[in-house]
Amino acid sequence: MKKIQKLSTEEFKELCLNAESLRGRPKKPGVLLTPDNNVIKFYYRTKSGISWSRIWPQSAKLVQNSLDLARLNIASMKIIDRFIVPFKSAHVIIYPHVEGLEVVNYIRLYPACRDDVLTRLASFVAKIHSLGVSFADLHLNNIIQQENGKFVLIDIGSIKVLQRKLKLAERVQNLSALMTQGELLIFVSFGVDKFLQAYFRASTLSVQQQNQIYFLLRKRFEPICKQHQHDALRLARFNMAPIIVPRIVSVESDDRRFDVFSPVVKGALLSELLKAGTATAFDYFASFIADLHKHGVVVRSWHFDNVMQQDNGCLNIINTQRSGRSLIKLYRAPLCLQRRAHNLAVAIKNEIKLFNKFGIDQFVQLYLEATDLPEGQRVKFHKLLQRQLAKKLKQLSS
Repeated sequence: MKKIQKLSTEEFKELCLNAESLRGRPKKPGVLLTPDNNVIKFYYRTKSGISWSRIWPQSAKLVQNSLDLARLNIASMKIIDRFIVPFKSAHVIIYPHVEGLEVVNYIRLYPACRDDVLTRLASFVAKIHSLGVSFADLHLNNIIQQENGKFVLIDIGSIKVLQRKLKLAERVQNLSALMTQGELLIFVSFGVDKFLQAYFRASTLSVQQQNQIYFLLRKRFEPICKQHQHDALRLARFNMAPIIVPRIVSVESDDRRFDVFSPVVKGALLSELLKAGTATAFDYFASFIADLHKHGVVVRSWHFDNVMQQDNGCLNIINTQRSGRSLIKLYRAPLCLQRRAHNLAVAIKNEIKLFNKFGIDQFVQLYLEATDLPEGQRVKFHKLLQRQLAKKLKQLSS
């Protein structure tokens, strides 16, 4: 690792020449992929003046964590260089692109391999815990599954490498983050208890310690399940129940153990259908969001990975929770034009590539056809939507 140096404007432009943007905006890039298959990641300073983030920036944490994990023989992103870009108030790290798929995408692409992947993942998590590695932001998008079956950790800024095995509370925090951060459906369908049993088999924990982990995890799952059930009851009066309605059940063989049960609903993710070019799914989504707005339902953050088309053709929301926050907001009357326009603009901004592929104007037309708005309100809605879209798309391009 070379000593950190500052980049001038010319050196920065040369570094980013012909790089493909993976995340961020043109004037404020987030992640770039260079022609030589290296990844350039930016960390911007958010606080002015003296702060701990200036003394020990996120890029320095990543470098140290990468070295610590390599010392423990745990595969992770390997930082090859680090720079400061003063005119952008940013630190930059460079590392080789990690070949493979995020575990969540691997399971979606090869559903038959789910049980094997999650069983091996449980053993992998137990191994890093036994080596004193705590990963506060552990989830299925931060772990790469390679072709040889090896797991690689990425986005390792929140890792702590301790000189001891993890305490039970630290293990519970990591396991809770892994199973509840956006991909609860995968663990519910596989079995939370089944995953924990695979984790315990790969660890050296006593039966008493295992029971304590069950107890502490149950306390974390209970409010999550209650909120899901509350959202389901709120949506039930519109005949729109979410895909996940989890409840905690005790394992028959041992009352101290628990599992999370939810009725299994078969279908395909809307994102997968649209990427495959299924135009009818786009039409269904326009009708679906119009129906939600008619009933006064707002989904705060639209992502096509969180919408499923069931075998009967109906669309529904998979998960009503994200990062411990409900995505659903209900009003007692149909949404006003301003709220409709804002919610639609959020959906278009979050999935701009797919909307550009199928046509934003076509989607808006399909949405309006599914509403009962009179002609005068449709004209006003168009103006409001154009204004909201201009703001949202400016954020993407600025």
